[in-house]
Formats: sequence, structure tokens, C-alpha cells
Amino acid sequence: MSRTFTPALGMERPIVRFTRLPALAANARAPYKKSDAISFGEASNFGGFLIQICDQLTVEKVRSAIPVQIELDSGHTLTEWCKLKPPENVKALQGLTSVGSRNVVTRDRKLWEEDGTVRTRYTLVNLRIECELLIFLSQTGMNLAQAHSLGRTHFRYQSADSDIHVSAQYKARRGGDVKFTVFKEYKKILQRYLEWLDEFVPIDQDDRLFPFYYPSAIPAEHSPPNFSSVRIKCKKVGLPFVGPQKLRSLRVNWFRVRSSDAVAAEVAQHTERTLRDVYVRPSHPVAASEINRFHAEGEASRSPPAAGDCASNDGSSPIASMPEGVTTPDCLNAAGCMFCKYHRDVSSFDYAWSLVTYQQLKRAELATHIQAPNRPPPPVEAILVRVSQKVTAFAESSAVRGQWIEESRERVTERNYHPFWAASIEMLN
Repeated sequence: MSRTFTPALGMERPIVRFTRLPALAANARAPYKKSDAISFGEASNFGGFLIQICDQLTVEKVRSAIPVQIELDSGHTLTEWCKLKPPENVKALQGLTSVGSRNVVTRDRKLWEEDGTVRTRYTLVNLRIECELLIFLSQTGMNLAQAHSLGRTHFRYQSADSDIHVSAQYKARRGGDVKFTVFKEYKKILQRYLEWLDEFVPIDQDDRLFPFYYPSAIPAEHSPPNFSSVRIKCKKVGLPFVGPQKLRSLRVNWFRVRSSDAVAAEVAQHTERTLRDVYVRPSHPVAASEINRFHAEGEASRSPPAAGDCASNDGSSPIASMPEGVTTPDCLNAAGCMFCKYHRDVSSFDYAWSLVTYQQLKRAELATHIQAPNRPPPPVEAILVRVSQKVTAFAESSAVRGQWIEESRERVTERNYHPFWAASIEMLN
């Protein structure tokens, strides 16, 4: 109503602003977004990417000659010029200015390269600190604001089975103790980071655990980083960025998948009710795990005589709409599998190729049949209809499967048949 009457009355502000009507409630968060579909595997790849950067950015590497090259296992190379321009982009070094200007630029660049402190290498220092902070958040489950306020004095470790209990303090200006639990394997990574950090930012200069360096436009003390350096590097290598909130959610759901809600709630330091209200949403990784667990517990898959899998241990069972005259499912004949309720599709290109090739076999068999007058259609016609329905349903179930079916059809057109059915088709041709 407000949108209709406001322009009609020539008002600049919405008419609802001049009433006592409450503002509309914000739209509730959608229970599932495409961005939620980050799997544990993708998060693991992201974590490996962070570890590789930390391994590469040693004290010697950070202080080495510019540009600094970061070699990744994926084959990508990240080049960091530490705020210097490449020589080919500097006019003075290309003979486009006076000799005096060139000498000044050459001298300044040399002094910048020889200064291996955080003043000239802050882009590399900040990059590693961002990586270390994201690793820390993934291991501790701590909030970003909490972690950003941590100091690096009085770290104490206490072993507890496969975990390490860590006691630390907030930075001196805030004070107070904080405790968190990490895996034993992370203790070495954390200690290595503390030793590395002392080389660039001594504790007497800045007592923060994650002391980002800003040459200008220093943000507010309580303002956490936005991980711009890691985001840029992820984009360069084609890797999805996983932020602090998503890391925390994945960590909690990782424990849910592998244990129970009770364990996940304890890890997240919440009650089970809070866990369900805040963290438990329709989740692609959790749903995939639960579906796999259901099939693993409820159906023992075995290889049938036809393409696909069989979910029965007790023999076959025909579907309710099974046509008359076709082969009854008997676990021996491939045609019978098409009408068995235990037959299962397999999400793979090999299955798509096998199914399309089997469809071609039934077409070849039907082409050799001579239909007598006043006789019912041959059983192979009903089998072909059933196989065609399966091919169509499989192709329409997802875009990727549709591509598999198209590729399979092209292969069959080129007489490139699946090995399981190739001999049978060649005998009919």
C-alpha cells in the first residue's frame, strides 16, 4: 500500500514512515543456499591451500629478493612484489625519464628490497597471518572477534588423550584468560607460527596473537580483518574461499556427521537445543552423509546382470506395474532387472554409457523382429520402453547426468559401444 500511495501523493519518503505501523520483519534466512553446498572435501582443500602458503612463507622466504614466489602443489605460482611495481611497468627504468630520475628510482627500489622488515614485507606478513588465523579458527571453533583479541603471552599446553588444552590470555589492553582445545597435530603449527611471528613483530612492540600491519588507514582496534589477501589468492587459483562463519559451521557439522549431536554441542560449547536452532540447517554435506549411511545400513549393494546395482540380498521382486509377457526378474536375465524394484541407478558415466548401449541393443533386437498379424507386441518392445524411461529419468535428474547421457548417445552413434554389450550388438548387425 505504501509503495502505491507514496508516488501518487508526490511524497519523497514512504508514507508508512509517518504512521505508527511497525516495520516489516526482515526476511528470514533461507534454510538452504547454494553457497552452503561447500563440502568437507572442498574445505579440506582450502585448509591445505592455507597450510601450503604458511609452509612457503618462512622467515628466509619473506626476506628474500623481490618478487617472492609462492609455489603451490597444484602447480600455481603466486607472485608478490611487496608493493613494488615490476621493472617493465616503471617508466624511469625504461629510459622514458632523465638519468637523474632513473638513478633515484633505482636507489629507492634497492633500499626497499634490502629492507626485510615488516615495513616493506607487510603484504607477505599479513598474508601469512590471515592464513594462520583461518587455520586457528578452524581448529578451535572460536569466534573471529575472540581470536582477533587474543594476546600471545602465557601460552600453556596440557595433553588430554588426542587433544591439547591450551590456556592463553587476551591482549594486555583487555586482559583476562581464555581456554580452548585443539588437536595435538595443531600444536606444532601454532608453535611454529609464534616463533615466526617473533621475527617480524616482537611481542614488546605488539602483544596480539594476530597483529596485522597497516602502513596507513589503520582500522579500529576492534575491527576484525576481512581476509582480502586470502580471497584474492583463492580467486587466482580457482579455489572457493571459506570464511570464519562457514569454517565454524563446517567444524560443528563435521563432529555431528562423525559422532552425535551431543558431542558436536560439547565441542561448540552450546546446548543441544542451541546447536539445533543455530547450526543445524539443511546442509548438503550432512544430507549426503546421512543418505550414504542410510543406503549402507539398509541396502547391501551387489552387481546385477544388467547395468546398475542391486539392493537385495534375498532375490528379486517385480515392480507393481510390470507388463505382461516380459521376463520376470530372476537375477539372471538383464531384462528382468529393468522391472525389479531392487534395481538401482548408479551416478557415473560408465553406468550412463552402459544403459544407453543396452537401449541400442534392444532397438536392434526389435528391428530384427517380424510382427505377425493379430499378435500382441513382442516383449522386447515393453523392455525398450522401460529402458528409455530410465534413460530419460537419469538424464533429467541433473545437468551432469544429462551430459553423460548425451556423450553416451554420441558414442553409440559412432558405434563405440559399452564393452559389456558390444559383442551382443555386433552379433545382431
